[in-house]
Amino acid sequence: IVYNDLSINITRTDLSYITVNTLLNGVSNTNIYSNNYLTTSSGSIDCSNLLSNSNYTITVVPYNNVNINGTPVTINAWTLSNVYNIIFTNTAIGTIDGEMSVMFIGQQKGRNTKERQFRNFGMPNPEGYRKALRLMKMAEKFNKPIVCLIDTPGAFPGLEAEERGQGEAIARNIRDMFMLKVPVICVIIGEGASGGALGIAVGDRVLMMENTWYSVISPESCSSILWRSWNYKEQAAEALKLTANDMLANKLIDGIIPEPLGGAHLNPEEAAATLKEVIKKELAVLSALDPATRIALRIDKFGAMGEVIE
Repeated sequence: IVYNDLSINITRTDLSYITVNTLLNGVSNTNIYSNNYLTTSSGSIDCSNLLSNSNYTITVVPYNNVNINGTPVTINAWTLSNVYNIIFTNTAIGTIDGEMSVMFIGQQKGRNTKERQFRNFGMPNPEGYRKALRLMKMAEKFNKPIVCLIDTPGAFPGLEAEERGQGEAIARNIRDMFMLKVPVICVIIGEGASGGALGIAVGDRVLMMENTWYSVISPESCSSILWRSWNYKEQAAEALKLTANDMLANKLIDGIIPEPLGGAHLNPEEAAATLKEVIKKELAVLSALDPATRIALRIDKFGAMGEVIE
């Protein structure tokens, strides 16, 4: 069984009918798949209804008491179960004011505890970064600018993610994003932690919403490493200099996008409108440059960050 973005592809070696059932985060979700039967040696079952950023146990079983060539047949029961973390960055081709086509890429975290559990708290698996890069390459092929919206506490740190090449996936994204020929704008809209954020945050413009943070590590994780406790997260946050103003002062970002009074969450429509105008303005500037110049400026910008002491 191979999971791809649109379907579950299944190949059988027997002649039985099969059906697909799922468990979503350990809870039965037979309503997602009902009467999905395969009657040929191979085929695919649409899985567009699967919730992104959710953990599914996909079980393929024979469907008993079926008719084959008009004759009722009962198939001996067998089950093939595999656990897939279907956790990826969300991507979509959209338009701004109906005029400009843009490839949007971002993590989806959720607004409450239940949604965040479904979304794995916004922590992508390596498949997510590979999907993002594939869509970036597609945008480059069709000459569409890229906008990355970043809100993650970091890449998923589980053993299975490491086994599937989490570090390699992030490193490849960072390398290849430097060489994209189309304009790339990256915006921190919430949390921006570690390589999990940087995996889709190499761009011509890196911007932060006013009340967001961006850092090599979250304050909680930093506190737990240095002090073996989360009780010092405020001290860690102060030392990390992770606020938008700190990042701009250290020349690690290119600008700050103001939020409505009290924060973007209190007036998301106004925040989105402000963000849209900033993106339109920056894209107009970047689109006027030729690809070679954009790439050179992008590399120089990141290369100038930090200090090298020999």
